[in-house]
Amino acid sequence: MAAPRRLPALNDCLNCTLRKNGDFCQLPDTLLREFNAMGHLTLYPGNATLLREGQIPRGIYVVCSGRAKLAVEARDGKTLILKIAGNREVLGLSAIVSGRPSPMTVTTIEFCQIKFIEQESFMRLLEGSNHITIASPPCWRGR
Repeated sequence: MAAPRRLPALNDCLNCTLRKNGDFCQLPDTLLREFNAMGHLTLYPGNATLLREGQIPRGIYVVCSGRAKLAVEARDGKTLILKIAGNREVLGLSAIVSGRPSPMTVTTIEFCQIKFIEQESFMRLLEGSNHITIASPPCWRGR
């Protein structure tokens, strides 16, 4: 019998034992309650694909625990690993905000606890809050 690719988890950011200083872990109480009500928390095994290069994502993925590989496929067919993402990193954000396909494939490396938030819900949170800003890395500015 094959193992399930995803397992549901308790969706409770307010009482999460993994909370630390981080992007979404330290939102003001009203925003954290709104964020908590969005999306769903899922447990993924290693080697589960979250985003695929060239496809438009349905939302963002917040890595609550575990690690994921961000990679692109080179012209010669080889896979180039760009980064290993870890705790409390947000995946798929640039594609959601820009409305463009994902520039990379994201695959879990190990068992991960990930909160998925649909694009529409996340964009409403961004538009309705003056506490959340999206800053471009210095190398992206002016392009």
